[in-house]
Amino acid sequence: MKKPFDPSDRENALKSALNLIRFRIRSEKELFYKLKEKGYDTDNISDTVQKLKENKLLDDRLFAKCFSYDKATLDGKGPQGIRYELKEYGISEEIIADTLKDLEKEVDFYEIALSQAKKFSALKKDTKKVYDFLYRKGYDSFTIKNILKDIGGE
Repeated sequence: MKKPFDPSDRENALKSALNLIRFRIRSEKELFYKLKEKGYDTDNISDTVQKLKENKLLDDRLFAKCFSYDKATLDGKGPQGIRYELKEYGISEEIIADTLKDLEKEVDFYEIALSQAKKFSALKKDTKKVYDFLYRKGYDSFTIKNILKDIGGE
């Protein structure tokens, strides 16, 4: 027979947390809320998160690096879009700034934006729509205007 759920059961909270991070890397805030949704109490969650951090199984810096690289290369997101999403995951401004600085050395945001614009402009000939599309992806207006010039839209 299955025992009843105990929100203060530290062992089960740790098992739940390990199960969540087994599938993909998570931020501290995200893991906290996922455990909260499962019904664990706040003190138990805080202890679990701390234990995972001490054992280097939970690391916001590593999460930010992996997340931002994937968002840029797989989803075509720009720096502003990535910054916004990292804030949503509870990443500190310091880590976000460091992550984006390092990411700009690894990926060419201009080329990513150009590729996104070419794909989108093939479907939509309206430069305003291409501009809006890139803006929603998180690119600044200076970059977008240069992209539009390169694809012949402005």
